[in-house]
Amino acid sequence: MDAKNFQVSQFLLDEIRHSLIDFFTDWFLAYPKKILKGLILNFKEFDKSLGLQAMAKNWLNPLYQDYNIWGYIIGVTIRTVYIFIGGASFFAIYVIVGFLILALWYAFPILIFILFFRNLFGI
Repeated sequence: MDAKNFQVSQFLLDEIRHSLIDFFTDWFLAYPKKILKGLILNFKEFDKSLGLQAMAKNWLNPLYQDYNIWGYIIGVTIRTVYIFIGGASFFAIYVIVGFLILALWYAFPILIFILFFRNLFGI
């Protein structure tokens, strides 16, 4: 192999190595950060639609502006249940879905390699 062919092959190997490093850096570090930022932004939007923050602000106010003892009791009770049960269940479901998205994101390249080598070797 002469020097020129060696330089070309060395250049190609370096390019392949840098491309693989860039791919894995983006796939395992940069894009999961973008996914998490997107999940956090969506969580804030869902919070606006559920009204958990508004419920928390008006927690001790009477329900439907009924300023007697029953309005306060019913309002505080309903809002407490809504905030704790609704908020906790929504947060738990959201965290589980976010975890599944990230788990699938990390598992996808591994699955591709497994399927590639299974088909390559006929396993």
